[in-house]
Amino acid sequence: MIDHALQTALRAARVASILLRKNFPRTQRVTMKDQHNVVTSTDRASERAILKVLKRAFPKSSSFAEESGHAGSHSHPTWIVDPLDGTTNFSHHFPYFGVSIALVQDDKILLGVVANPMLRETYWATAKGPAFCNGKRIHIHNCVPSRAVISMSRGGNPQSKHRTALLLPKLTKKIRTFRFHGAAALELCDVAMGHADGFLGIDMQAYDIAAGMLIAQRAGAKILNAQRKPWSFSWKPSSVAVGNPLLTKTLASIF
Repeated sequence: MIDHALQTALRAARVASILLRKNFPRTQRVTMKDQHNVVTSTDRASERAILKVLKRAFPKSSSFAEESGHAGSHSHPTWIVDPLDGTTNFSHHFPYFGVSIALVQDDKILLGVVANPMLRETYWATAKGPAFCNGKRIHIHNCVPSRAVISMSRGGNPQSKHRTALLLPKLTKKIRTFRFHGAAALELCDVAMGHADGFLGIDMQAYDIAAGMLIAQRAGAKILNAQRKPWSFSWKPSSVAVGNPLLTKTLASIF
């Protein structure tokens, strides 16, 4: 089942990647989902394309997608989909965005696929295997916290912004520098690939991080939650620290 599911997720990610490349950098009609989050017609088109591929192969599965929400029961295998991770980047013609697809059952992530359409990179991992990028095994970069470059991401609500602002002075004393790239799934894959040393996420939604977290974990990353305990999948927003064991412990200490 896992091999079939992985091939299906990879196919769905390819379909979505083609669509995103086709629509970038065309001017998008941008609307506000709420006071803090934007959506484009490409988000919705990508989500429809992904779910069509997934549902055709697994008609009895459920889904939790960013634009359409929950469909089905969590008691069934559930596809978690972010059809356009980095919508703000996409709508501003900044070429750092991606596609994120995970399969979850019994609150366990079975597989994760993340695609970077513009770099034509596809990352994937299963719960019992290593992490890959374009078919090559990948592993995190190990370094001491004082030399670390980390990526950061946060939820779009005012509370998340406020929490992040409070953490930054503590963070700058622990590491060398940090970056906000605006696409959490890709940022987690950057950690898995060794392009970044760690990741700090504040109030991240399941569709933001599920696939990327598994990929980073299978590439050797340790993950702690805001309570400084080992992270486990949650349907609710969660804050996470990701990196090598010492770096992760250091990042989690500032929560």
